[in-house]
Amino acid sequence: MEQQQNIDWKIIEDFSFLLKDTKLTPEQNRAIQILTRKRSRILSYQAGLGKTTICITAAKVYHIRNSNVKTIFVFPKSARASFKKEFANRTDDKYALFSTDEVIDYNGQDYILCENMYLEKIVPLIEDLADKHYIACFYDEAHCLQDKNSNLHKTISSIKNRLTIFHAVTATPLINSIEGLFNILNLVDPENNSSWYVFRNKYCLLKQKKAKIKSKKTGKTFERKFDEIVGYKNLDELKQYIDTICIQGGITYNLNFIYKQTDLDEKIKTQYRDASKGVFKLNKDNQPEEVTDDIKAYGARLHDLQRIVDGDYCDLATNKTKLLLFQIKEINKKNKVKIIIFENNKDIIQGYSNAINKALKYIHSNNALNVAEKISSYFPDSSINDLEKMVKNYMDIDAWFDTTEITKKDFNHIQEIIENAGELDKKAPYNKLVTTKYVK
Repeated sequence: MEQQQNIDWKIIEDFSFLLKDTKLTPEQNRAIQILTRKRSRILSYQAGLGKTTICITAAKVYHIRNSNVKTIFVFPKSARASFKKEFANRTDDKYALFSTDEVIDYNGQDYILCENMYLEKIVPLIEDLADKHYIACFYDEAHCLQDKNSNLHKTISSIKNRLTIFHAVTATPLINSIEGLFNILNLVDPENNSSWYVFRNKYCLLKQKKAKIKSKKTGKTFERKFDEIVGYKNLDELKQYIDTICIQGGITYNLNFIYKQTDLDEKIKTQYRDASKGVFKLNKDNQPEEVTDDIKAYGARLHDLQRIVDGDYCDLATNKTKLLLFQIKEINKKNKVKIIIFENNKDIIQGYSNAINKALKYIHSNNALNVAEKISSYFPDSSINDLEKMVKNYMDIDAWFDTTEITKKDFNHIQEIIENAGELDKKAPYNKLVTTKYVK
């Protein structure tokens, strides 16, 4: 890309002058410097550190350096409103918008905002633009690209060779699976990650297994050999490589993770504590009385907590995870909050329990295809065939309980996992934390 502006971008340390009423942090400026010098990177800053602002600023640098650049921002539907607001707060530049609920047609704008589910529909537009312009793309929530069979991954793969610049953006650790990690690295750095089998053989311990397969056509059974991943190797080397293409940033915490000794300021400490207790000021409709900055901060803290619950923070050695787990444990010790708060919402909880039991009953009385068809609307980027395979795999390993009842054996098994991770001093009593009275 040829530069058209007589600016030495290499010596600029603060890009705040490109934005409206914004003072960028050193972390944000560092990320912008890297993004504007490299054609493909993973931006993995934690939530709340201004990844959207970083991307908008980097895009403005591209356009100032070369007016022939068009930038596409891709994000999930849930982020559309906040992305529009952020864009308007940072710049007066016009943009085209493509989403399921709102469209602002392209009319020569330098910036295009697009929901990830809508991207497939504007592929012809992108290909046409790529014939005349350089195309830069920032793909938010890039961890959604870990499944190469998803429509999201297939769409971005179909236009990847038309993109001059491609940056994957995510605050979620890319640790769900080694193959999922490869699928993203294949998009970001295809030159060094062109083959899954080469990547797998380099970083995975494999064991050959045999399985008997029955042919659907002939009904005959035959033996098939396949490699099963049983462990990992060369992980230090993998980490070093990822560090070279991944821009990482976040608030740091002391290793002892004791709450009062963290590096957090008092306001953030309070927000974590309140989020752990679920403290919100709600109106009669159970909605926040006013969407203030504090409410937004609560949401960010709860988002962190939810990621632990969902298992996204699988590495329990991280300081942030330890801090959050420690805070929950401390509050529970002081009897300030129960782990499960249901007593004031009995009818609601019973309704949830009934609905889940109804779903479980349906699963156990139907085949995988029927279940896949029922849930397909919740997975628009997956085919019925893929969903059927997924459901069948869960059925084959008996993953779904018969009811919502949590037995003492199940409860103890969960605690053993947490105990083995070093995050549980002693097991909690089953009868104090689990109730079966909502099971019907």
